[in-house]
Amino acid sequence: MPISFKNYSSFAEVEKLYNDVKPMVGKNNKGLDIRPLACRKRSWERIVKVSKDCYVLECRFFNDNLTKIYKEKKTYLLTAPIVWRKHRDGTETVTISNGIGQDAHNSHYSFFDRFLPTGLGLKVQNGKQFIVMSSAKNYEPPNHFVPIKEEYYLAKRDNKMHPYFTQFNGRDDGAGLTFKRITDKLRYEFVSGGKPIPKAPRKIVNKKLKAEYKKYIEEFYNYAYAMKPILQFTTSYVGGDGEYGWKNCFESRQEVNREMRWSYESLRNIIKDPDHKFKLNLVIQFLNMTQNVHEPKEFRASYNRWINRELGFIKEKR
Repeated sequence: MPISFKNYSSFAEVEKLYNDVKPMVGKNNKGLDIRPLACRKRSWERIVKVSKDCYVLECRFFNDNLTKIYKEKKTYLLTAPIVWRKHRDGTETVTISNGIGQDAHNSHYSFFDRFLPTGLGLKVQNGKQFIVMSSAKNYEPPNHFVPIKEEYYLAKRDNKMHPYFTQFNGRDDGAGLTFKRITDKLRYEFVSGGKPIPKAPRKIVNKKLKAEYKKYIEEFYNYAYAMKPILQFTTSYVGGDGEYGWKNCFESRQEVNREMRWSYESLRNIIKDPDHKFKLNLVIQFLNMTQNVHEPKEFRASYNRWINRELGFIKEKR
């Protein structure tokens, strides 16, 4: 199953490719117009004719006619990977769209590497994708528009079944990048689309909330520091299945979140109660993360970072 590299430089070349490639035959392809871009064993990498002035270079897996998956051509074009268009004034444009959702769309990146027009390239930097032309680069954000199984995704989003689904929406978010081809030259100029490069939110300590627990944080630190030399050789205490393991601490699902971790409120209650039956478990969890920290100053700093994270004293500021 060879992987081919074919960088087309004009609408005419793409149109010629469609006319030259014979559709796939066989009982599984009956009634379908599937024309592979290169290797016929990689039939998901295909060319799709939308109209005489619009062709799509496709890389997604479809087991049926595209019109059955998408309600209309306009919807399909909003998320198609590479769309070649020829306009009435004779100009040619290429629209490039990333995958849908915040996942790693590795098949898209490989496809862009091999089939972007001559003069455009893909650059992946710090987990973000950019379409590069000469020395300029344009951020290629992921799509959040969901034309495929739209009702399924949006229903999950509205019912708040999982945070993953909150990223999707039922309208075009303008993520695709459109470039205009400069006639008779292997270069392009940016036309429209895309989004600003996202900035990571700042994480700061919620000092007001933490101040309410200052007394208990100090008492718990003193207890942990005192228990460190006692527990440093009792490795059987450390882990998920032992007598003091966290798996034995989940008395009810309401105390833990969906990742099977204690809720912030439950952990705060543990440090507030000097006689809490799970106090030792919490100490062991902290000491297990600081086994190689011996200097008091480093131990204190590690404790401060851990308490901020585990008890939910960190908030994001955008």
